[in-house]
Amino acid sequence: MLFVGIVMIMLSIVAVVDTRQHRRVRRDNVKAPLPPTLDPFYVAPSGWENTKPGTILASRAIQAGFTTTQKMNLAHAYQLLYRTSGTSESDPSYSVTTVLVPNKANANSLVLVMPYEDSNYVECAPSYKVQLGAPAATNPLQTLEELMWTSVLNDGWIMTVPDHEGPLSAFSSGKLEGYASLDAVRATLAFSQLKLPSDAKIVGMGYSGGAIAGGWAASLHSTYASELNVQGWSLGGTPANITATLYSMDSGLFAGLTAAGLAGIIDSYPEVNDYVGGVITQTGNTALQYTREHCMADIIVGLKNINILNAGFVSNSEEFLHSSQITDLLNSLTMGTNSSLTPKAPVYMYHSVNDEVISFSMANRTAQMWCDQGAKVHFQEFTGLEMGHVTTELLNSPFVLKFIRDRMGGVDFGSGCKWTSTIDPLWQPDILGASLTEVLNAIYNLYGAAIGQGDQILKGLPGWALRRVTVGNASTPNLCVGGKKLGALDRRQGPRVCQFPINTLEEEKVIPYSFKSPPFRRVQLRSFFFTARPQDVMISLRLIFLALVAVLLSPGALARMSVAHRLAGRAIPVPEDDSFYTPNDGWESTSPGTILKEREVTIANSGIFKYNVRGFQLLYRSNGVDSSDATHSVTTVLVPDNYDVDKLVSANLYEDSFSSDCAPSYSLRAGSKIFNDVNNAYQELFITTLLHQGWVVTVPDHEGPDNAFTSGRVEGHIVLDGIRATLNFNKVGLKSNAKVIGYGYSGGALATGWAASLHSQYASEINAAGWSMGGTVTNVTEWLEYIDNTSGSGFALAALGGLSSSYSSLKWVQDNLTSKGRSLLNAAKTNCLYQNLWATGTQKIFDDSVFSGGSSFFSNSGATSILNKLTLGRYSKLRPIAPVFIYHATHDEVVPFDMAETTANAWCQQGAQVRFLSETGSELAHANTELANLPNVIFFMRDRFNGKSWGSNCQYPSTSDPWFSADVLGQNVADFLQQVLDLAGNRIGNNDSILNRKVKHKQTP
Repeated sequence: MLFVGIVMIMLSIVAVVDTRQHRRVRRDNVKAPLPPTLDPFYVAPSGWENTKPGTILASRAIQAGFTTTQKMNLAHAYQLLYRTSGTSESDPSYSVTTVLVPNKANANSLVLVMPYEDSNYVECAPSYKVQLGAPAATNPLQTLEELMWTSVLNDGWIMTVPDHEGPLSAFSSGKLEGYASLDAVRATLAFSQLKLPSDAKIVGMGYSGGAIAGGWAASLHSTYASELNVQGWSLGGTPANITATLYSMDSGLFAGLTAAGLAGIIDSYPEVNDYVGGVITQTGNTALQYTREHCMADIIVGLKNINILNAGFVSNSEEFLHSSQITDLLNSLTMGTNSSLTPKAPVYMYHSVNDEVISFSMANRTAQMWCDQGAKVHFQEFTGLEMGHVTTELLNSPFVLKFIRDRMGGVDFGSGCKWTSTIDPLWQPDILGASLTEVLNAIYNLYGAAIGQGDQILKGLPGWALRRVTVGNASTPNLCVGGKKLGALDRRQGPRVCQFPINTLEEEKVIPYSFKSPPFRRVQLRSFFFTARPQDVMISLRLIFLALVAVLLSPGALARMSVAHRLAGRAIPVPEDDSFYTPNDGWESTSPGTILKEREVTIANSGIFKYNVRGFQLLYRSNGVDSSDATHSVTTVLVPDNYDVDKLVSANLYEDSFSSDCAPSYSLRAGSKIFNDVNNAYQELFITTLLHQGWVVTVPDHEGPDNAFTSGRVEGHIVLDGIRATLNFNKVGLKSNAKVIGYGYSGGALATGWAASLHSQYASEINAAGWSMGGTVTNVTEWLEYIDNTSGSGFALAALGGLSSSYSSLKWVQDNLTSKGRSLLNAAKTNCLYQNLWATGTQKIFDDSVFSGGSSFFSNSGATSILNKLTLGRYSKLRPIAPVFIYHATHDEVVPFDMAETTANAWCQQGAQVRFLSETGSELAHANTELANLPNVIFFMRDRFNGKSWGSNCQYPSTSDPWFSADVLGQNVADFLQQVLDLAGNRIGNNDSILNRKVKHKQTP
């Protein structure tokens, strides 16, 4: 799960990559601020020790910036140097807080935000990172939180962000951090330019390392700063027990944080410093010093897997943390152990039971202790296997925002304590809507839109993107407890025998076989989308948004474009209104692959971000379900700089829709509706990786004019004829025998699989070098029965429309639609993938209430005869003759793993060359498996184009997670850096040098 966070963070900070060509222009021409070690503002004036905690020692106005390069469009931003306390009230200290004032600020409310610094290096302090012009590499992980801050600021709340680790950068020194946080509030309230009343409502929020500060601020509030009118505390992923946290992270991926935590305690408690100094080795000292010179990301990477608590680092490793010289102190730093330090304001705690960084049990235990001591606590647990440390923060942000709104709005919190549990935060459509709104807000704020309440920055965007949760309204659903979980579905199954029945309707021999497939893993395979794994929603929706955000942060992008230029532009007609999609008379008499029309087009992601690549579109002749069924389609040809004339990739995107507005040929063009089809926008980022290899890419509308989703043979014919047309296109000039590789994922893999199957019988002249398929729907019957009556019912609805439109013998389905069925199908015709899922989810599609005969559809002889022909691997004559790379997550919740494995085994038995990669990691779901395997797909393509030996015909490798390979991670990061820079208008082609070094080819797994 960590890698999901890493990728999302990388996409949000990627534009800070300091390439030479992007350094020429800097937005606002801002002078880089001095680091805290050189900035005199960070030095307290003489006599500061004699002032009261919260006293302002110095103040200044600053320019605040997202990711240090993009100015925040705030009303004001200030920094306050203030007096505070160290590890006790008798220990004077000082720190800095950054105050962000939005436009149209609420003068009666203040939000205290405690970021996770998780470092012992003063240059990682939030006050330095937030300044416009600070070095790009400074604490990049704070960028993730900065994007979330806009949600708070857009509600009009003034925000104060303290350097809660103080001048010693004492990470994990809880009481010190709590004092610093409370005194930051005191100083902010006392700052006259804000005109905040002394009784202003205050809400504090912190996650992970920030929750250490938040938890201790909540604990110390009543005894240290009881005058503060605190309305509540939001704490997530809370390291409530420092001792347990140090042990749990040691020798793992986050071992560096164990070293950082120790360093923070050592530096803030002299008695601990004396004790540790007597037992630590030189190696241990080196590790601790590393945390004092690096920020969190570097600490995690540089010190991963070290065992800081063993004999190589400390001489008394067996008793190191159990010695009387340290154990009492560590016990005192466990939240909830001292009843006199109990929060008096309501506390909202949230934590994933599968948090891989911070143990769930320690946070749960603290909540129980606080509750026993009389605190008001709402503890929200998330049980989904997909809910990791990073994803929980990201996906739960709407609930945090709602908590803040409720506290500021005076909504009754209730009495006592409550524990609620859900799989993940995305059950509620309103919460998802609000979440999406906040993300869109963040993007537009980065464009320079004014930050604050009353902004109309989303005007003109679709209604589904604008829904917000109403605060303080009796009609607002309780988002924390009760209610039916949309489409909740437990598909736990044991081992089963998978066998293709002999079909006598096909005029060829069927090879029957039987084998036992692995059982579905013991995971609740929930209905898709509202109950989807966060990677599905976050990667498929927010990833593209964060990628777009990252573009805006690039100085190179800012130098090349203005907001007006990037968002404006002539709108293009939808396919239904575009005459290019209609062939001229006589087209039926041409041969498959014949080009009927051609045009040059401008390529853009999401309709607005232009790719610096040549684009062409070809209308071409193809076949439908068989050779007697003439049809046509459009393919979009992307031509990079310095392309290779003997290589071609057919990128078959997952359209998964029954609407022509969702065709790739429309969404790929500049001027298409903004964010019309976010799943295509997401896949377009992958295409740039292919273009950077110097490969021409052709992207067919493989569902054709009838939007024939799941009509595999139709889609396979269209893919192959799209390749033919591209090879015949003189303006590109590819060789007729150019090597061709097809790839697709999910619905795109269905088209790819059928192209691979039909290749030898339908288009054997194509020099296919290989096929890459992931998350593949190989058995339409089984999949439709699986996905129906879940939140993924929209897939079943689109498939029903596609099948009944492409097969005349299924026309009766649309003729027999009920009024409910017509309404549902109309929604499918007017919405792309995700909007369709929202509009039609949790419906039972194959039911008499939708169309007459629906309940018996899968036993209808006419339907069965068609569906039987749509199973990949069923017929030996239709086996791929080029090598096939198939990858699938065993925990895939959208397309069952055993379905793809069955087809792989069938093809192997029939003599095909198949590599079937099983992804066993519990964090790998349908959407993020595509993302994680991008390097593997590239490696496969390189090997096939280079003629590398395949080896044995059938191979069954397995991996827990393809991102655990450092080489693969490096490749991923490099590719994503390149993709985002491409969105900024960088030249796309084979000779780019914006990355300082080329990534070497790695062996295909």
